[in-house]
Amino acid sequence: MLDQTQPLLVRKLLVRRNYHLPPPPTMQGIMLGAAALGGHVKNNGTPGWLVLGLGLTRLLDTDVGSRLARDEM
Repeated sequence: MLDQTQPLLVRKLLVRRNYHLPPPPTMQGIMLGAAALGGHVKNNGTPGWLVLGLGLTRLLDTDVGSRLARDEM
């Protein structure tokens, strides 16, 4: 389960990859965005577990880093 700030973090991380989430992000959109963070290319079909896991790991590591930088932990 994602908290309220993590979908915003996904959106900001994906701007660098020229990948945009729909205005009200759905869980499917967020997961596809996380897969893009893991290196998934849209033209390759649905993402596999390895790419999803890598993308979610990058998202959660970035989230922890940003919280540590803001002294929220």
